[in-house]
Amino acid sequence: MSRNDNTGLGLASLFVIGVLAIMSVGVNEATEFEDTITVEKTWSKMQCNGKGQCHEKYLVRATSGEVFQITDSLYRAQFRSSDIWSDMDPGETFKIKGDGYRFGCTSSYRRIYSVENI
Repeated sequence: MSRNDNTGLGLASLFVIGVLAIMSVGVNEATEFEDTITVEKTWSKMQCNGKGQCHEKYLVRATSGEVFQITDSLYRAQFRSSDIWSDMDPGETFKIKGDGYRFGCTSSYRRIYSVENI
């Protein structure tokens, strides 16, 4: 087996990764929104995989009943999700910017990446 036998597999892998990255950016851009919400409740939800690796979801429910998630975003260079979430107190009103969609089967929520207290 020569050293170049895996070149095709490597190029195919890079192609697939590139397509997935472009699709991810497209979903973010296509689903951007701005809204004004009043916070009803905030809470966090711990999610763990079978290997004991866990991460925390920061969730906010608006008085309209919709639940949003606040997450860090490499695409938007926003890495302050816990700071944003901790500043959102029940009863306060915010102008929010976000993206994404709600898909209950995977517990995914529309994401908030920017807030302004009004």
